[in-house]
Amino acid sequence: MATKLDERLGILMEVVMNELKQRMKIAYKQMESLDSYRKEESQLIDELIENDDKPLEGLNLSDHAIITVRLGRNAHAIRKAILDAVDRVIELKTSLIQVP
Repeated sequence: MATKLDERLGILMEVVMNELKQRMKIAYKQMESLDSYRKEESQLIDELIENDDKPLEGLNLSDHAIITVRLGRNAHAIRKAILDAVDRVIELKTSLIQVP
């Protein structure tokens, strides 16, 4: 429906949906790996979530920690995708109410 209104908005909404689907898959993996979670990783996890361009390989993280980082990064991506879509809606609304 969003694509019929505006192609770019449709693409942005698709990004949001894809990120939400990805989050669901990651969340299931997180539940499976909960047993191996180590508390001392929590500070590193927070740093890795914030620095989403830093690779996770070679850090000797537990499966749970890696999944937690991916969930955090995914949450950031979802927020960005939603904000981009909202910005586009505002642009569209503004263009519709402008008086020629």
